[in-house]
Amino acid sequence: MAFGETVVGRPGVRINPTTGDRVQLPGDPYELTGCIVAPGSSGETLEVARDGDWDSVTLYVNDPAPRPVKRTDILEIRGEDYEVTGLPPQWIDPEGETDIGGLVILATRAEG
Repeated sequence: MAFGETVVGRPGVRINPTTGDRVQLPGDPYELTGCIVAPGSSGETLEVARDGDWDSVTLYVNDPAPRPVKRTDILEIRGEDYEVTGLPPQWIDPEGETDIGGLVILATRAEG
């Protein structure tokens, strides 16, 4: 694991339920600093006539985030775009240290 990485986040897109079009969500890019990037799981797409791969990471964010991280955000981690999976929970040091803690973000990316 590498400590102290910076990750750039930006608003993602959503699907308009009426038209099926992809709509860019509003907002500016932001930086998450003091991050620890831990590898997650990976696999291959197992659908008929599809050839693809996916992988995930767990991102531990030690420094305060400049804004709430949303499940619709895209995070650029080590040059690759990952989609945030779910709402990031807070983690707190189990021994009660108030200066240790932050966000835990699960993110995935897929190709193919």
